[in-house]
Formats: sequence, C-alpha cells, structure tokens
Amino acid sequence: MDILSQWWQIAQGWFGDIEFAQFLATCLKIAVVLIICFIAIKIGTRVIKMAFSKASTTKNSKRAQTLSTVCCSLWRYLVYFITAMVVMSLLNINIMPVLASAGVAGIAIGFGAQSLVKDVISGFFMLFENYYEVGDYVECAGIKGFVEEVGLRSTKIRDWSGELHICPNGQMMVVTNYSRGDINTIVPIPVSYGGDLSSAMYAIKEVCVEIKEQYAQVTDGPTVLGVGNLEKGQVIVNILFSSALNDKFAIERQLRLRCKEALDRLGMSIPYSYSKVMVDENAAAADNDNMVGGLG
Repeated sequence: MDILSQWWQIAQGWFGDIEFAQFLATCLKIAVVLIICFIAIKIGTRVIKMAFSKASTTKNSKRAQTLSTVCCSLWRYLVYFITAMVVMSLLNINIMPVLASAGVAGIAIGFGAQSLVKDVISGFFMLFENYYEVGDYVECAGIKGFVEEVGLRSTKIRDWSGELHICPNGQMMVVTNYSRGDINTIVPIPVSYGGDLSSAMYAIKEVCVEIKEQYAQVTDGPTVLGVGNLEKGQVIVNILFSSALNDKFAIERQLRLRCKEALDRLGMSIPYSYSKVMVDENAAAADNDNMVGGLG
C-alpha cells in the first residue's frame, strides 16, 4: 500500500491539475483508436485484394495485381491520416489550424522535396498509362529484370541473379517492356568453311520443322534466314522465330542443341578457333647455343 501511495503522489506531481482518471480514459481511447486503425488496415487490405482478384481475368490479372498493391498503399496512408487527426482531437489539439496549414506546409515541402514530388507524379502517370505491370520483364534506368512491386514513388525490379533494385519513378526516362507481345529471336548457327553449306542448311531447316511441330509456344517460325555473316573460320547461318519471353530461352537452347546434333550426323563439326605456332629450327638451335655459351 505504501508503494501504491508513493506512485500516486508521483503521478499527481507529473500531471499537476489534470485528473488521473481523465488521463487514463484518454489513454484508453487512444489505444482503442490505434486498435481500430490496425483492424481497418487489415480488413481494408483484404477487401481490396478480394475485389481485384474477382474482377481480374486471365488477360488483366497482372494489371489487377499492380492496382491492388497501389490501392492498398493509398488505403494505409488514408487510415494513418484519419487516425492522427482523431488522436490529436482526443488530446484537445485543435485540428482546424492543422488542416488549414496543410496547404502551406505542402507547398513548402514541395519546394524542398522536388525529387519526391517528381517520383510521385511520374508513378501516377506510369500507372495511369499502364507502362508495365507486376511480373513484366522490363528495362529501365539501366536495369533489366522482372517487376516485383509498383508504387507511386518507386518500382522494385528483380534481375536474373536475384538482386532487388528499387528504382525511383522519376528517373525512368525510357521504359522498355519485353512482356507486351511476342519476342523475335535470331539464333546464329556457326558452320565451318570446309563443310557442304547446302547440306548444312537443309539439316538446319529440318530441325526448324521439328521444333515447330513439338513446341506450340512458337508463334512464328523457326525460319532459316540464310547466311548472316562470314566470320573468321566460320559461316553464320541465322534462324528467326517468335515466341513469348518466358518461352524464348528454352526454345533457343533446343534449337542450338538439335542443330549441333544434326551437323554431327553429317560429319560437320562446329568450327572452333585455334592457334598454329611455327618454329624455326635453325633459330631455335642458335638460341640454345647462346644460352649454353652464356652459362659457360
């Protein structure tokens, strides 16, 4: 009891004329407001995700996911703002001057944080004009990778090595989206000069027919374009095909493998570079004599 009375006297010294019961009631109200804020964020986020998942179809599923992420962020900011206003009113802080000064403070912050405002405005137009969506493979700000998250201020891109890049939207001057439509791919096949080029091209065409029959992902081709270049030690035969980005690399690997096997069956090895060293025996013998004389 003595300890409680001491704490009571300390509390009265801290709060002065403010009644402790009134202070405790205010704290409980603030705690309830914070709990409601947490619950509102959870419920609102779930409702937004469910609404976009029901409204999405196969074609616009990625766009629905992108808009869902942005709407969840906007909902959190709105709930935080309302919660802050309610808490200030519970603390007997007049919120009308705060709201009135928000415009002036916004202008001051805008002049002091121009890059932030630029990022937000750029992000808004990127979302409005649908530059890219979550899951798209893009190149922007010197970075290539898959879009993992889209926000009003920044975009998160994960490259092939697994590294996550966070790019401010204001720095994305040019955006290249590789996931919109099919990708044209040229596969160079090297053929040696010593082999029969006509037989090699015929074998490569047969491989293209097999790939077309076995891979429904190929939307156009594969087509043998012919000799693309005459390089040192090899003739380059180019193959062109079209497919979605996700299927491009597997088809490209199969084309190279089967062309290699077809050329091996013809007895035509893939050309490779090598060096031939010519040694002058007389000069080598003279060098050896000089070395022996120097040692003596």
